[in-house]
Amino acid sequence: MATAQELYLPEDCWESIFKIFFNECGEHNRRYLPSLSVLSKQFLSVTGRFQSSLVIFDQTLPFLPSLLQRFTNLTSLNLAHITRDRDALLTQISCFTLQVKSLNLSNHASIPANGLQVFSQKITTLTSLICSNIGHIKKSDLYLIAEGFPLLEELDLSLPKDIDFYDDFDINAITLALPKLRKVNLSGNYYINDLSIFYVCRNCEFLEEVVMFNCKNLTDIGIASAIRERPNLMSFSINLSEGMSTSMELMDSLQSLERLSCLDLSFSYISDQLLSSLADKCINLRRLVLRRCTGYSHTGIFNLLSMSCFLQHLDLQNAMFLNDYRVAVLPKFLFNLVSINLSHCRRLTESTLFELVENCPSLDEIRMEYTCIGKFGVEKLSSSTDFAHMKMKSLHLAYNPFLNDETIKWFTSICPNLEVLDVSNCSCISEGIVEVLRCCKIMHLNLSSCENVNLHAMNFQVPMLEVLNLSYTRTDDKTLDAISKSCSGLLQLELERCYSITGKGVKQVVEKCTRLKEINLRYCCKVSVGVGLWMGMNGDGVGPVVPSGLIALNDSLRSLKRLSCLELSFSYITNQLLASLADKALNLRRLVLRRCTGYSYTGILYLLSRSRFLQHLDLQNAMFLNDHRVAELSKHLFSLASINLSHCRELTESTLFALVENCPFLDEIRMEDTYIGNPCFHTGCTFSSRTVSAHMEMKSLYLANNTLLNDAIIKLFASICLNLQLLDVNNCSCISDEGIVEVLRSCKIVHLNLSSCPKVNLHRLNFQVPTLEVLKLSMTRIDYRTLYAISKSCSGLQQLNLEECLLVTAKGVKKVIENCTRLKEINLRYCRNTAADVDIWLAMALSRPSLRKIMAPSHFCPRDTKWKPLLDHGCFLSP
Repeated sequence: MATAQELYLPEDCWESIFKIFFNECGEHNRRYLPSLSVLSKQFLSVTGRFQSSLVIFDQTLPFLPSLLQRFTNLTSLNLAHITRDRDALLTQISCFTLQVKSLNLSNHASIPANGLQVFSQKITTLTSLICSNIGHIKKSDLYLIAEGFPLLEELDLSLPKDIDFYDDFDINAITLALPKLRKVNLSGNYYINDLSIFYVCRNCEFLEEVVMFNCKNLTDIGIASAIRERPNLMSFSINLSEGMSTSMELMDSLQSLERLSCLDLSFSYISDQLLSSLADKCINLRRLVLRRCTGYSHTGIFNLLSMSCFLQHLDLQNAMFLNDYRVAVLPKFLFNLVSINLSHCRRLTESTLFELVENCPSLDEIRMEYTCIGKFGVEKLSSSTDFAHMKMKSLHLAYNPFLNDETIKWFTSICPNLEVLDVSNCSCISEGIVEVLRCCKIMHLNLSSCENVNLHAMNFQVPMLEVLNLSYTRTDDKTLDAISKSCSGLLQLELERCYSITGKGVKQVVEKCTRLKEINLRYCCKVSVGVGLWMGMNGDGVGPVVPSGLIALNDSLRSLKRLSCLELSFSYITNQLLASLADKALNLRRLVLRRCTGYSYTGILYLLSRSRFLQHLDLQNAMFLNDHRVAELSKHLFSLASINLSHCRELTESTLFALVENCPFLDEIRMEDTYIGNPCFHTGCTFSSRTVSAHMEMKSLYLANNTLLNDAIIKLFASICLNLQLLDVNNCSCISDEGIVEVLRSCKIVHLNLSSCPKVNLHRLNFQVPTLEVLKLSMTRIDYRTLYAISKSCSGLQQLNLEECLLVTAKGVKKVIENCTRLKEINLRYCRNTAADVDIWLAMALSRPSLRKIMAPSHFCPRDTKWKPLLDHGCFLSP
């Protein structure tokens, strides 16, 4: 027998073996492999070298030092999910000897300048920096990036919410300091203008990719001038307006991009003339994206595609002019096509699907969601099918209401290597899906909301299947039994809202699918939440449905005798946990179970019945709640001050009034995205016929996104809550002046949000509303009459939001500024009918000393030096 020393291999050898192993597995499968690092200390050391990227969460922070010591070859760090102090985190990371090349700081309120400065001094290898969706960007942040990371090749500053610089921003200096830039994304930056894109293109010698979606200050002439400065651009992504698409300057400049391989004009107005001009130049496009574009026709796209023989990726989503005949002539030019998106082209049927498969031999992905596949049958197509398309891997056919078993069986018979199939929300599919699993090598199958699918006939092995989505189906224990016997390689199983399954069926799957990593049982009401059931499962690989160590957690929470605040948001909790807290009689004042799953009405009722001092309760997304159950809960909440029941979709106005009736100290209710006003839920009892006493404590009511909320309910509630100060009914499309005016007449409203309420115009506002300070009317149909009424009735107004109110004019705004003597802030973004003359705005602003901030219309030019007196006046102007 060989000794351990004879079997020993040096780490370099193991590293070579693992490289081959990982390459064979592929990137997709690598994350599902059992961890080699647990087999030996030597493997722990070797595998650590293969980790090149790390996504850091708040939960990762306690282990971060050890992770950074282990993964010495990290080149990519993602801090986008961190909610804690990122300055301290970057300082901590900079203490390690790392060769980081990519850093993601997206989705935060600001750029962590202090930490980033320390990071730049210690780690000088950074070539990619992503700072997308930042709340506020300072001019000093951009200078810090330019000075600290001169080797940057990729910079993403897209979608900032606010900036503190305008015409004094020297983008010329910034771009000169970043000469190696190859990719830049400045989408959504309203400070970007023609001069900005010109300097970016002129100063960055190696620039290859530019993304500038939704930069509203760009013109066709400015874009054309910039492009001519960088003829070697390979990828260009931008929105074009109707005027731009016919600009000869822009067409000529695009023709000059001889190396252009990717063109993305999503959400643009484009013309046939523009497409034909590109075709005339014979540009060798590899990727063309015209998603949701308008203005062009079949003639234009035909001319371009007929001259694009090297095209590999094509996106024509929402091209409503396409039909089967018109698509049939296109594949003849698309011999090299790899992927195509024809979703939302509602005139296309299975004939288009067949033409693509027959004429595009390299095609491996088709997206045809929201079409008419299956409407005419496949009899004629079946007789002409005498080939197999071996390269087709992914097929996305969601939301095709006519797609049936016959069509899906026919298609899979000619695509035997199909790996991804998405037929979610295809209600006509039933047993045909079993034939798909028998014929193809399916790895990812989405059957969500296919109500006729049950998989009972699956009595054969499906070894390749790894991801199965059965959410919102009639799946039962018999289906789970078939899955457990046939799909031993299953890694992920989605069963959300499968109301017929029980713990017995789930147990079978977990026991027999030995590779299972993830299972979703949200809102499976018949699945037991008892700990004993889950503890008895043998699926060692399954991510815990109940948090490990639950019994110890119960005991530890019960030992906290002074516990007054408990927040378990986004957790899986059990009725047993809630019951253990109730038995200990903890004096909870605040309980937050926002978006929690696993518990039921029984558990929360038991806890709340023993929490008589509770003041703040958050049960957002508790889908088991209905009006009757909330009414019962409210009887135990005498001390309640605030409650959040948003996204509880079975709640109506009955819940609203039950809370008011039973909770005398309640001053805040959140019931956003519920069914308030839905007549289908009425039980015959109308609250107008009942005596509900006035509720003097109620101050804040959040009812946004209740699309059925109407004037009658609002008026009734206003008659009860006379001291209401804050009302948020944004995106409530059934509310009109009748209800809102009565609220303003009856209550002491201070803050009113009417955004996206299309029926509201406030023309009936003919009385004084002295308490109103904040009024949000963005994306409504208000006009001069509305602003005139506001100016006469709301003299105490401090903040007015008119963003994207397309009927507003400067005349109406002037009335408000003149008569609302306490006005501090006004938002006029995208009010395209307001004047662009800086003198008009300057005169209005200077006439109102209280005004401190103006969010100017998008066509207003902040580069004009005339507006600078506003700064001396103490007024901040934001475009």
